Amino acid sequence: GNHALSLAYHGTRLGIKVVVIMPTLAPLTKINNCIDYGAEVIIHGKNFDEATEYAFQLSDERKLTYIHGFNHPDVIAGQGSVGLEILQQVPDVDAVIIPVGGAGLAAGSALAIKETCERDVKIIGIEPVGYDCLIQGLKLGKPVTVIDSSRTIADGLAVKRVGDNTLPICAKYLDKVITVPDSIIAVSVLRLIELEKCVVEGAGAASLAGLLSGKLPELKGKKVVLLLCGGNIDITLIGRIIDYGLVVDSRVSKFTVLVPDGPGGLLSLCKLIADRGASVLQTIHQRSFTGASFSKVKIEITIQTKNKEQKEEVFSDLINAGYKLEEFKID
Repeated sequence: GNHALSLAYHGTRLGIKVVVIMPTLAPLTKINNCIDYGAEVIIHGKNFDEATEYAFQLSDERKLTYIHGFNHPDVIAGQGSVGLEILQQVPDVDAVIIPVGGAGLAAGSALAIKETCERDVKIIGIEPVGYDCLIQGLKLGKPVTVIDSSRTIADGLAVKRVGDNTLPICAKYLDKVITVPDSIIAVSVLRLIELEKCVVEGAGAASLAGLLSGKLPELKGKKVVLLLCGGNIDITLIGRIIDYGLVVDSRVSKFTVLVPDGPGGLLSLCKLIADRGASVLQTIHQRSFTGASFSKVKIEITIQTKNKEQKEEVFSDLINAGYKLEEFKID
C-alpha cells in the first residue's frame, strides 16, 4: 500500500521505472493509485508472501532491484522517522501503539523512540488475528511462517512472516504485542469516521482496535499516540465495514419473531419498538416457513438503536409482551 505508492510516485518523479507486485486481495484503490502514479502493477498471489516470492523471481528475470516493503534497513530507518516526529509533537507521550504487518514501521519507530527519548515510553504492536507472525517469531526467537491465516479487513497487515531484520529490533524495543479480531477493527474504522472525521483503512485502524479490545488496561489515564498508518480503502468496503461495525456495536440488530397474521399484528410489534425510541429499518414476512401455525406469520425485522443498552431494553419489552425472539448472530 503505502510502500508501493511511495515508490511509484518517486520513481516516476525521478524517471525510474517501477514495477509493483500486489496480491489478489489488494484493494482497488491501491492498484489504481499506483497505476496513476506511473507504476506497472502486476497482480499475483493470494497474499503478501506469495506476491513477494514472485517479486523476487521477477526481479531476477528482468534484472530489477528489489526494494522490500519492510525488511530493508533503509526502509526501516525511513519508517523510524515517524517515531522522531511523535517525540517532537508529543514530548510527554506515555505509550505508542503501532499496527504490525512485517514490523518495519514498528521496528523503526520503536528504535527511534527508545534510543532518543529519556522517558520510558511503552511501544505496543498490534497484529490482526490469524497473522500473528511477530508474536510467534518473538516466542521462538526467529522468523516463522504463520500457516493458519485467514482473510482480514486489515489487508495491509496480512503478512505471514516477519522480517529477518525487523524481528531482532522488535525483540529489543517493543514492550508488548497483542492481536485483535476483525470485529473490533471494523468498529475502530467506524469510530474514526464518526469521531475524528477521517477515513482510515483496516490496517491503520488496528492501533485504535488495540485500545478498544480491552487488552491494554494499563494505558488507562495515559497519554497514548495511535499510528493511523493508511487510508487506502475501497469505497465499497467502507460501506460494508460501517454496516458490520454498527452490528458489532449493537446499533443495528436483526431478529425473527412470530406475530398474529391479521390486521394490527405488525403494528403492535412496531409500536413496542417505537415506544423505546428505536427505528425499524426493514421487515420481511415469511408465511411459508412458519410451520403448521396458520394463524401466525414470521417477521424478519431489522432495527436501529442508539446503543447496546437501548437494544436490550427493546428486546426485554418484546419478551415481556410475549414475543419469542431469535436474534441473528455474526462471528
